[in-house]
Amino acid sequence: MKVLWFSNVSLIDDDTNKTGTWIHSMYKGLSTYKDVDIIANISFSKSRSLKLSQEGSFTELLIPISYGIQKIEDIPTSIINKIIDFVDNLSPDIIHIWGIEAIWALICQKRLSKYTQLIEIQGLKGISSAPIHFNGGLSKLPQNILGPFECILPDFSLNHIQKEFNRWDYYERDVISNAKYISTQSAWVRDALKFHFNTNARIFRTSILLRNSFINPVPWISHREERSGITDAPTLFSISSPIPYKGFHVSVESLSLLKKYYPDIKLRVAGISINKRNVITSGYIRFIKNLISSHNLNDNIEFLGNVKEDVILQELYKSDVFINPTFVETFCLALAEALSVGVPSVSSYVAALPELIDKNNGLLVPAGDPISLASSINKILSNPSLSIDISTHAYKSMALYNNSQRIIENQIEIYNSILN
Repeated sequence: MKVLWFSNVSLIDDDTNKTGTWIHSMYKGLSTYKDVDIIANISFSKSRSLKLSQEGSFTELLIPISYGIQKIEDIPTSIINKIIDFVDNLSPDIIHIWGIEAIWALICQKRLSKYTQLIEIQGLKGISSAPIHFNGGLSKLPQNILGPFECILPDFSLNHIQKEFNRWDYYERDVISNAKYISTQSAWVRDALKFHFNTNARIFRTSILLRNSFINPVPWISHREERSGITDAPTLFSISSPIPYKGFHVSVESLSLLKKYYPDIKLRVAGISINKRNVITSGYIRFIKNLISSHNLNDNIEFLGNVKEDVILQELYKSDVFINPTFVETFCLALAEALSVGVPSVSSYVAALPELIDKNNGLLVPAGDPISLASSINKILSNPSLSIDISTHAYKSMALYNNSQRIIENQIEIYNSILN
């Protein structure tokens, strides 16, 4: 069968340290099977013109439009026609749309409806926009942490982003209501489709491949045994982003509590960059900086910025606990990768995350509760046998989940089921 993908990443320019890492992994996995032929990918480009690339029999078209566009009317007619011509020339048996956080699903439904389409739901912006999630428990978010950066460029303010997320809920409802086939990883999202969106689509349960480094990796416990037990300066690791619903401020509050018992404790954070010399920063980053200073934590936190796969793996091996204090999550690849290595993990009990962490392979805490987060981290740090037990169960559970052959064969079965 011939399958054409719409995604948010380039598959030829393999830059997997940014986003959409599962798409690269799925493409590589499916490429080894003769039953399916991924003939093309359409994605975004920052350039001002269309970019057409070829790699063997695989073709990729990069479109110069913004990732956040919600209306087809905002896209030049010439570009829409180019997309239609590109798809018609290839005449795929099925179009697979990776995620509805972009305009692709709407374009396919409105202008390419003659083709069979499968929508993969990765995230739901509309649900994330609810103040209980988006504000990360900061009830006076827009007023208290509006910085000079947002005053100069208001479209980058958190208040504006939240409004955009609210508008996206209408887009998601439109797309989902017109979808015939939907696939997703978590039962929580499937429940959202049933109760929040009331969809009549046929829904498939799917899984996604982690990056190569996290498929059968060397277990964390073997690295841990090389170290001399629990140290006085434990290391925590987290992957976050500078937006409140990821809950990084909860990590800071929790760290301030732990510092009373572990004065040299370290929190290393990937995904957030803070340039201390740059006075024009976002309000949330300014809020975080002030919070860190007020708790005297400047020497306890290190921001790594965006890092590549191999760096994340090494950071996980060096850490004592992985923390994930998010307020909403439809599926969390960062947590899945940490568990696959066997790092003892503490995560919020929200949305789909209890499907990754059970009572044996990690600890769950209420979202927005720094005391519970600190307490759970301390349980792991102060109890080596518990740490090892959690690590062992985490490694085994993810080894069962991330079965490459099963995941790829399941994806092929979904394609066949739709076409038949």
